[in-house]
Formats: sequence, structure tokens, C-alpha cells
Amino acid sequence: MKLSLSEARSVNKIEISRKSISTYCVKIHGVPVNRTHEEEISYTWSSKQEALICARGIGKMFNLPSELILIDSGI
Repeated sequence: MKLSLSEARSVNKIEISRKSISTYCVKIHGVPVNRTHEEEISYTWSSKQEALICARGIGKMFNLPSELILIDSGI
């Protein structure tokens, strides 16, 4: 099952990776309100800047420490 940010109790980590030359993926791992196990959702962006803004914004929404926003070394 996919994580829904509107129903997330917490976000455990965010990963940013590059899928292709012009596609970036932001994968969010978190726990929904009515569940105990972690689920994830992915967002695709056409620029690195958009992906970083998305990750930072979601991190701030859930008070996620910046150390838990993981950026792939290939970016």
C-alpha cells in the first residue's frame, strides 16, 4: 500500500535519486496513522532543484532532521 502524506503520522526518511538524465525521484518513507509498518510514496520531478525543494518542504512539514534527507551521490 502507498503512503498518503495527508494520513502520515511520521516520515522516517526521504531519498532523492536520479532516474534518468532529466528525471529525479523523491521517495518518502513513513508510517500512516492507522498502521504500524513503514510505507512509501514516490514523486518524480524534471529538475534537481524541484526535487530538492519537494524533499525540503516535506521534511519541514514533518520536522524531519536534515540528516535523514538522503541525496544519492550520482546527482
